[in-house]
Amino acid sequence: MEKTRNEILYKFYRIVGYDYLFYTVISFLFLTQAKGLTVSQVMYTSSIYAFALAICQIPASYIVEKLGLRKTLIIGNFFWIVHCLITIFAKDFIVFALIEPICALGTSLKGLTETQILYATLKKTNNRKDFAKIEGSGVAAYYFVEAISCIFIGTIFEINNYIPIIMTLSVLIISFVTSIFELLLFIAGFCIYAINGTVWAFATDIGGRVFSGTSAGCLNFCAYMGASSQAIIYGFILDAGGWNILFMSISFFCMIIAIFAIMSNNNSMVSYEGHNI
Repeated sequence: MEKTRNEILYKFYRIVGYDYLFYTVISFLFLTQAKGLTVSQVMYTSSIYAFALAICQIPASYIVEKLGLRKTLIIGNFFWIVHCLITIFAKDFIVFALIEPICALGTSLKGLTETQILYATLKKTNNRKDFAKIEGSGVAAYYFVEAISCIFIGTIFEINNYIPIIMTLSVLIISFVTSIFELLLFIAGFCIYAINGTVWAFATDIGGRVFSGTSAGCLNFCAYMGASSQAIIYGFILDAGGWNILFMSISFFCMIIAIFAIMSNNNSMVSYEGHNI
C-alpha cells in the first residue's frame, strides 16, 4: 500500500521535532556560562517548567478539541521557536523563569498531537499495525542523532557558546516548516530569491570602484558553479525522499548560510579602498 505524506515525513519530523536537538546536551552549560545564571536559578527554571507542564495539560486538551490536531501541532512548534529565540537573547533570570511556561505549553500541545496524527493517518490507510514500528523508529533515530551530536557539540560550544542553540533554533524551524509546509512555500520562495540583489551589491562594495567588475565576476563564477552542481545533489535528494524532503533540505542549507553570516566578523572585511564593509 502506498504511504501517505505523513508516514513518509514522520521519521524525519521525529528527528528534528522530538526534543531540543543539540541544545539539550549543553543547556546547563549555556545557562550558567553564557547567560550567567547560578546553579540554583537553573534548578528553579527546571522546577517551573515541570510545574507548568502539569498545569498545561488541561488547556492543551481544550486547544486540541477546538482547533484540531494539525493546527495545534503548528502552535506547539511555534511556541518552542519563541522559547528558543527568547533564550538566545534573554539576560535576566526573571525572563528565563517567565518563558518556561511557554515551552511547557508547546511541549503539551506537541505531546497530545504528534502520535495522534500518525495514528489517524495509519487508520485512514488501514495500516494501524505499523504504528509502533514507525513511532519507535522515529524516536530511535532522534536518540541516535542526539548521541552522535554529543561527540562534537561540546567542541562547538567551546568555539562559540551560541552556535549549538542557533543550530537548535534551525532544527526547530525545520520542524515547524514540516508541520505547515504548504503555507510557507510562498514565503520560502521569497526568502530564497530576495537576497540576489543585495549579494551582487555586496560584491561591488568589496571590490570598490577599481575591482567591482572582478568581484562581481568571482561571485558569478561561484554562483554558476553551485548552480551546475545543485542539479545533481538535489536530484539525488528528490529521488531518495520526494519533494517535501527536497524543499526542507533547501531550507536547511539556507539556515546554514544564515548561521555563517551571523558568525562572520564584519570588521575583518575591508574593501580595496580601505573602507570597512
